[in-house]
Amino acid sequence: MPGWLGAERMTEILKAKTFVCHKKTDLQCAGHMLIKGNSNDFVKLATRLGLRLDLSGHSLVFDTLADCVTHHDYEK
Repeated sequence: MPGWLGAERMTEILKAKTFVCHKKTDLQCAGHMLIKGNSNDFVKLATRLGLRLDLSGHSLVFDTLADCVTHHDYEK
């Protein structure tokens, strides 16, 4: 939902090296892994270990970090 988290909170989330899923709190957030790619520590570790993450949902994730922050900015 537009404005859901606010720009400040989304910026904090996107600065994090990893993020836990808001739906299943025992899993890493697939959206965070998709938008951050190799900047996400979980993705880095999986790559180094030769593990395939098989992430889906690329079309559901913002093209850029800035687009994501703007979407969540409830003050705009």
